[in-house]
Amino acid sequence: LMFRNKNIQENDIFLKKTKYDKLIHENINSISGFSFPFSTEITKETIDGNYIISTGSYPSQVKCFSLENLNLKFQRNFDSDITDFQILSSDWEKIVFLRSDKRLDFHTKSGSYYQIKIPKKGVDLTFNRTKLFLYIPSIHNYVSVFDLNEGKFLNEIQLKEDTEITCSGISHFNGLIALGTKNGRTEFWDPRALKKPIGEIDSFKYTKYKKKNGVSTLKFSDMSEHLFFSGFNSGEIVVYDLRCFSPVISKIVERFKPIKSIRASYDSKFLLVSNSNSLKYWRLSTGKTKFSLNSEININHICSIKNSGMIFFSLNSKNIGIKYFKTLGPIPEWAKIILK
Repeated sequence: LMFRNKNIQENDIFLKKTKYDKLIHENINSISGFSFPFSTEITKETIDGNYIISTGSYPSQVKCFSLENLNLKFQRNFDSDITDFQILSSDWEKIVFLRSDKRLDFHTKSGSYYQIKIPKKGVDLTFNRTKLFLYIPSIHNYVSVFDLNEGKFLNEIQLKEDTEITCSGISHFNGLIALGTKNGRTEFWDPRALKKPIGEIDSFKYTKYKKKNGVSTLKFSDMSEHLFFSGFNSGEIVVYDLRCFSPVISKIVERFKPIKSIRASYDSKFLLVSNSNSLKYWRLSTGKTKFSLNSEININHICSIKNSGMIFFSLNSKNIGIKYFKTLGPIPEWAKIILK
C-alpha cells in the first residue's frame, strides 16, 4: 500500500500549536551549552546512556556532553572533516572517527591514540560489536573490513563493478550487513562469508519514483530481528519483514526530499522519519501519520535516547535541538529537572 501524508504541517522550528500537540508533553528547544560554533552533523548516545557525543563545525570538532550533569565533558578538534563515527566502548572513552582524508582516527579518554590510513575514501562506518569488526563502505563498490582484535584489514567486500555504495547498516541480532546503493538496490551480506551477498532487494519494485532514486539511509530494527527500514532520495520509505517477499508498507514522506534518519519507537509500533526540513511520526501498521514537525533550519541527523521519548536534533545551527515526544516513551530522569 502507498500512503500519502495528509496531516497538518507546522512552520516553526520546534514548534507552533496544532491539534497534534496534545500528543506532546513538553517542548524543549535546546540545552544551554549543548552547541557548536557553526552547526552539528551527527549525535549519538553512549551505550550506558550517560552521555551523548556530537560532531560539528567549524572548525571540525567533537564534543561529549554529560546527560546527568547537563554539561560539556570534553571537546576535541580535528584537521579534517568527520564523515561518521562509532562509539567502541559502553561509555565515551573509546571512539573511532572516519575522516574525510581517508583515515580512521582512534580516540581514548586521553585523546587521539592512533590513526590508520584506509584503502579508499569511506562514505559510512558500521561496527560489529560481537566480532569487533569495522566496515567502511567506500565511494565505489568496495567495503573495507578492519579487525580490531588483530589490528589489520581483512579481505574486502566487493560489489558489482557498476555499483556505488551510499550507506550501510548492521543487525545487532545476527550481524547481518546491509549495503544501500545509488541504483536503489540493497544487498545483504553474511559476515561469515563475504564472497557474495546472501540476498538482495530491488526496491524499485516498491517505490513510485524510479529514476535516480538511490538509497539514502537504512536501518535494522533494534527490537525485532526481522524488521528492516530503507529510505530513498525520492523521499520514500519502505518497511520490510525480511521473512516475506514483499514489503510491509511503502510510504511517501515528502516528495524529492531524501530521507536522512529512521528511528523506531521503543515498542516498534511507531516510526520516526526525518528529512532535511521535517520530522514525521507515523504508525507502522497502517502508515497513518500521527504528527509532523517542520524546521526552518536543516536537520542533519536525529538521535533517539533509548527507552524514552527524548530526541536530539543535529541541525545547521549552533545549538543542538532537543524535544520530548510523550508517545515515543517515558521522559528520562536527567530531563525531569529541565521540565521543572
